[in-house]
Parts: sequence; C-alpha cells; structure tokens
Amino acid sequence: MPKDDEQSPADTASHQFDGAGPISTTYDEKKGTLTIVLGMIKPARPSGSGKTLVCVSTGGAKTTSAKLEGMPITVNVTAYIKPAEAGKR
Repeated sequence: MPKDDEQSPADTASHQFDGAGPISTTYDEKKGTLTIVLGMIKPARPSGSGKTLVCVSTGGAKTTSAKLEGMPITVNVTAYIKPAEAGKR
C-alpha cells in the first residue's frame, strides 16, 4: 500500500490524446480522489460549434489504465473560454 504522498504504478496512467497534451490520471484509494492532469492547448482553438475557445480537452471519452474496483476509469474533460472572456484578450 503506497504512503500518502506516493502512488503505486498500477494507479497512475499517462496517455496522449488528439488535440491536447498528455493526460495523466492518478487514483488515490486512501483519499478517495482521482487527479487528472491535462496539457493546455496553446493557442486555444475554436470549439466545433465555434461558440467557445477550447483550451483543454481529452478529445472525447477516453479510457485510462487507472482502475477503481478493478475496472478502468473513463474520463471526458473539456475546458473552454466563454466568448465574452475571449474578446478581452
């Protein structure tokens, strides 16, 4: 069992997804947390609809090698800039 500040290799996953930097997921069973780290998209790109600027994305639902109760965890993350904020740059 890992210490508080350590993760076992089986609990950490790293992948490269389309349109984003690498993603890593870490499940900490003791704390009951899933940490997701994604690379920023620079410069932010227009969303499919063109209504927002996407700055982080997994590019859809992606299954990681991180597991909960023996089953792989799937993540889907999109972070974006609203049009009002985009106009301020």
